[in-house]
Amino acid sequence: MAETEALIGLAEVALALAGFVAIVMVLATRDGSPDPDTAATVRVMISSSVGSAFACLFALAILSFDITPANAWLLSSMLSLVGAAGISTANHYQVLRHLPGPWSLRGSFWWGLAVTGALVHLLNVLGFWGGPSFALFVLGTVVFLAQCGSQFVYTMAKLLGSSGP
Repeated sequence: MAETEALIGLAEVALALAGFVAIVMVLATRDGSPDPDTAATVRVMISSSVGSAFACLFALAILSFDITPANAWLLSSMLSLVGAAGISTANHYQVLRHLPGPWSLRGSFWWGLAVTGALVHLLNVLGFWGGPSFALFVLGTVVFLAQCGSQFVYTMAKLLGSSGP
């Protein structure tokens, strides 16, 4: 029961972060269309948050069937890996392309979070530390949400800092 509540809570946080993207878009488009950096960052925020929510809801759906919890975490981490490798990689390339330098601190921080989340899910799939486990699935998902949250904070600071009095 605690796993179900934790997954629902993570999905709620993920969808709340996705909702904050609307605030970013309102501020970014107040003077016309957003700059390429902001538009690319919004794509990453959406894929990180909605992808994490989908992975949590997928895990809940799998747990409702007659399947062992270890297999549920294995399948859920596999889904997160596919999402991180596919959708997120394309979005991250767009963000890095619009940064001032290809190895900027901001780009390497966000890439680091994406790779760390994917690595945790990969370790879960491979069975490290007694995996596949609920703890590793949640850790990987929280890292993806941290990526989205840090992008939200950065983008809001950038947009509010440039608004003037």
